[in-house]
Amino acid sequence: MVITDNYKMIFTPYTAKDIQQLERVQRRAARFVKKDYRHTTSVTGLLDELGWLPLFERCKHSRLTVFYKAFNNHSAISLDHLSVSSRHSSLQ
Repeated sequence: MVITDNYKMIFTPYTAKDIQQLERVQRRAARFVKKDYRHTTSVTGLLDELGWLPLFERCKHSRLTVFYKAFNNHSAISLDHLSVSSRHSSLQ
């Protein structure tokens, strides 16, 4: 849901309860947007029609996007404080 996307980098729900509550809001919003309150309608189908991904997918995509931008110096976030350890093993 677009409304929560702006805040997901600040607030990413980690408990199953938080995720379930936010997913319930998204499912109700899908019914509202599509104006379809029939019990026989698949909410998953409505979400697909709207192109709304599940919360965990949006959070994963957002985290990967932020990391990609930081890694490639396309954002103000610096990864300089991270060190890369190289482990070379020899079989000798």
